Amino acid sequence: MLISSAANFMKQNQGHFKGGKCCDLGDQGVFDAKYTSEIFGLDFEGLNKYQSMDLLYSHLGYKRTFVDIKDKGIKLDLNYSIKTSINNHGAFDLVTNHGTSEHIFNQASCFEAIHLLTRNKGVMFHSLNCQGWADNNGLGHGFYMYQPQFIKLLAKANGYKVIDLKYSPSSVLPDLLELTPENYPLISNPRNYKEAFPHFSLLIVLLQKTSSNDFVFPEEY
Repeated sequence: MLISSAANFMKQNQGHFKGGKCCDLGDQGVFDAKYTSEIFGLDFEGLNKYQSMDLLYSHLGYKRTFVDIKDKGIKLDLNYSIKTSINNHGAFDLVTNHGTSEHIFNQASCFEAIHLLTRNKGVMFHSLNCQGWADNNGLGHGFYMYQPQFIKLLAKANGYKVIDLKYSPSSVLPDLLELTPENYPLISNPRNYKEAFPHFSLLIVLLQKTSSNDFVFPEEY
């Protein structure tokens, strides 16, 4: 879902969303129609997920499609490499990952797919679950949670430009905080934020692909 903080992030970085062809990983929708309507000056009230995302991306100049193995759209299983799906390589000016990658067991294949789908100079927009997320009957959300180090090393290995990176302390709020090595240990602790809100935090990042090189696995050490 396009949560409120991701919508806020899009609005703040609207100049980097330059139109063209867009591909969502998974069939997404607008989480908070009222808030997203207010910041973009559009009306998302009463729209289903297809209509809401089509309206938003059309407003930004994009023609939207999505990857999904069980719905209409481009049928790709992101647990497996899409190297042989040549027709989709470099096909999109914008590729988005709004809460999909943590549900894909094969992370290498998933992030390689994002790389391959994005054209050179295109952008990749991620909303990645970070700290907390003790939902799903207390068993946690998806397979993985992400750290800023993941983004830093992914970008370094593949020559991505980090256009913007923010910390969203709670998925139900539009709040965005600056993320630095100094304040991340503080803001990632749920006791250091608003007690009344669930601690479902995210890293929200906009990356630009700067070459047509093959995807490279990051190395931490």
